[in-house]
Amino acid sequence: MNSSQNSDQNVNYQLGYELATLSQDRKLNKLLKTVVREVKHYAEDQIKHIRKGAEIGKALSAERDVGKLLEMIVDEARAMSKADAGTLYILSRDKKYLRAKILQNDTMNIRVCRAKDPEAGASHLVLPNVPLSDKHDNDNYSNVSSYVALTGKTVNIPDVYEAEGFDFTGTRDYDTKMGYRSKSMLVIPMKDHENNIIGVLQLLNAQEPDTGKVIPFLPDYVDLIASLASQAAVTLTNTRLIRDLEEQIKRIKRAAEIGKALSTGDNINKLLGMIVDEARDMSGADAGTLYILDKENLHFKILQNDTMGIKITGLSDGEEVTVPDAPFTLPSVPLYGKDGKPNHSHVSSHVALTGETVNIPDVYTADESRGFDFTGPRKYDESTGYRSRSMLVMPLKNHENNIIGVLQLLNAQNETCEVIPFSPEYEDLIASLASQAAVALTNAQLIRDLKKALQTIKDLFYAFIRSIATAIDEKSPYTGGHINRMVSLTMMIARKINETDEDPFKESRFNEKELEELRMAAWMHDVGKITTPEYVLDKKTKLQTIFDRVEFIETRFQLIAKSLENEYLHRKIEILQNGKDPSETEILEAELADKLETLREEFKFIESCNNTGDFMSDEKVEHLKKIAAKTYGSANGDRPYLTDDEVENLCIRKGTLNKEERTAIENHARVTYKILRKLPFPKSMENVPKYASAHHEKLDGSGYPLGLSGDDLPLQARIMVIADIFEALTAKDRPYKKPMTLSEAVRILGFMKKDNHIDPDVFDLFVKNGLHYEYAKKMIDPDLID
Repeated sequence: MNSSQNSDQNVNYQLGYELATLSQDRKLNKLLKTVVREVKHYAEDQIKHIRKGAEIGKALSAERDVGKLLEMIVDEARAMSKADAGTLYILSRDKKYLRAKILQNDTMNIRVCRAKDPEAGASHLVLPNVPLSDKHDNDNYSNVSSYVALTGKTVNIPDVYEAEGFDFTGTRDYDTKMGYRSKSMLVIPMKDHENNIIGVLQLLNAQEPDTGKVIPFLPDYVDLIASLASQAAVTLTNTRLIRDLEEQIKRIKRAAEIGKALSTGDNINKLLGMIVDEARDMSGADAGTLYILDKENLHFKILQNDTMGIKITGLSDGEEVTVPDAPFTLPSVPLYGKDGKPNHSHVSSHVALTGETVNIPDVYTADESRGFDFTGPRKYDESTGYRSRSMLVMPLKNHENNIIGVLQLLNAQNETCEVIPFSPEYEDLIASLASQAAVALTNAQLIRDLKKALQTIKDLFYAFIRSIATAIDEKSPYTGGHINRMVSLTMMIARKINETDEDPFKESRFNEKELEELRMAAWMHDVGKITTPEYVLDKKTKLQTIFDRVEFIETRFQLIAKSLENEYLHRKIEILQNGKDPSETEILEAELADKLETLREEFKFIESCNNTGDFMSDEKVEHLKKIAAKTYGSANGDRPYLTDDEVENLCIRKGTLNKEERTAIENHARVTYKILRKLPFPKSMENVPKYASAHHEKLDGSGYPLGLSGDDLPLQARIMVIADIFEALTAKDRPYKKPMTLSEAVRILGFMKKDNHIDPDVFDLFVKNGLHYEYAKKMIDPDLID
């Protein structure tokens, strides 16, 4: 027992003691004791109610379960007035009826509480809703609860069977059916802080405490119970305010999500589904359909119906909708009939044609003057058992005010899931959503058209690039197909890196944009060869320029041979004219034959040096220089067998290119970079110039054009280096060498790995995964695959 209870008890004891001492008369003393006991009981009862009120007041700020809290209020109101039963009604959002929230009856052992949220969905209640107006829209004063809700007056009835002015037929029918006897009734309005009525508290059958006899409700308790009713009203008002705030926050978040999806999302079907969901949630619609206008037809894009469990999204234009549990499909809606006249009979096509918003309370009783044909909804209802009733149809207008679709909502529902007309107050909000849908559709169409245009440009650009690559390859008849093969090999290696789960590449992954960037770099890697002279690209022999200059040497050597023959002929004539021994001519002929043979052998040696088959050793270089130092006579004096330029080219140790020509060849990589860096590549391809121009770089820095090394060489460039080298080693169309066998090409790459010229990890992946063999089967002669 707490201190306040001790204090109350002490006061009662002291009062009893003082009264007892006033008289020693037993009868008076007995009477006084009775008075004291009654006063004590009344005081305790009042204290109990005050404490209960304090508990309820405390619960108002702490209790989150509104249903439980309202039950506490009805319990206390009944306890205070000794009522056998109590009902708490809530005024509906549209203020058209009272909805039973709490129902209690001790005699009938009934205790019903609706869902926790006062505005939640339907529950099974014993009492039906109480309309505030009749079918003629007149105020319903015949029902006592609706009367109190309409007038704000408290009604206290001693016996409902004898009351006048109210219709208690329902009450009497209930009593007859249940064997109950309704008698005294107290009905109090529940007013919020703005004195608006938000509900009604109805108490039934007050009882005498000792006997349980039903008595009228005492006026003394009306004010206390009215206070409880006010507390209930505060609770409901606060709950509604909180709920409305939460609803607004939810809508703001959804609007933000939709707005975000409008700017960043390209999933138009998902976005349109979000908009239809929100429009239905906002209006309480059971179903929703979104049509898209395509030329002269409305096509189903979104179809939702909660009752029928239907949620269809992302229909293709012109696709007929197969509806579950219905023996038919929903075809597209034409805007014009076969006669070319506008189709105003279908509400959706009418809205699409006129831009008018149509709000129909009941499609079965729609005004025939509007001319709408609802055969389709009725046919659907007959097949499925559904009941189409209220309908709201809105146009979807884009930024140019052109209608591009229609949003159709069906069967708005109130808190108890009863189908009601669509409230005009939601039309502007839903129109805003419809506008968002139109923006989404327009943006999607623009994005789709832009993507098509970009894809067309991209395809054209790739075709142009491939044409350039083909032109570069065709510039030399000996390198046709090099770029195409190099691209294929590059992408083969890149895809294998993406697939591997082993070190060192298990963390390396190329996304689609990076793969496209690499593919573009491979296609463009030799674009700089546009500026390389053709004779350099095609230089099959060391003396080749526009033509093979060994022909000059051959002519020269033929001239030398003729000169020798002419010289020896003059000497033979001289011998014969001078009467010398004719045998001397035989000696001259033998000398001439030796010199001509030497001359032929020297030319054959020069021809062998001109070709690339043999490596030019020091001995060969020395022998060539000795031949070159010889002279022959001409009209302009003595001339060397070979010019300095011919000697320089013929002394090339390996290959066919001299220093200047090799510089010209190597310069193609630098020119590639100069050409590509001027092209306006998108950000996703900004590295194409860097990758493409680095295909001749080496890890040790000895490559060209920049001499990059180590980490300065990105993985993409390292892949291209190996692809370019392997293709060149195995190519069968090079004029300066024969194609290598597969094992020879791999062996040379192995040497380059050892010398730190190529990436060892890319090489190992290339060989270990059999990419070299896979490529060889497609690109190398079978005889060379060993």
